[in-house]
Amino acid sequence: VQTCALPISRVPGAARLPQTPEAHLAALDPGYRPVVVGLMDELRHLGYQPIIASSWRSLDVQAALFRTGQSKVRCGFHNITRDGEPAALAVDLVDRRWGWRDGWDRLCR
Repeated sequence: VQTCALPISRVPGAARLPQTPEAHLAALDPGYRPVVVGLMDELRHLGYQPIIASSWRSLDVQAALFRTGQSKVRCGFHNITRDGEPAALAVDLVDRRWGWRDGWDRLCR
């Protein structure tokens, strides 16, 4: 469950965002992809259910997230491209069971 002030589907450029786990991984920089896969494997081993909630995002989407206070940066590692193609160096991982809700509280207990 995502608790965003502005639903991501209504953000300009959202149609270009990765929507599937495979698309999220494909939108990452090739050198960073194995790092994310390894981290997710380790989290699964520890009993978590990690999913990529966000990987590459356009500058339009980033600007909307900044305006609504959902991001503190206007441009960041989510927005990297190479030769015009997504090559993100950041992901937002959440647990499938909790999404953005109260997972942090559960993790810290």
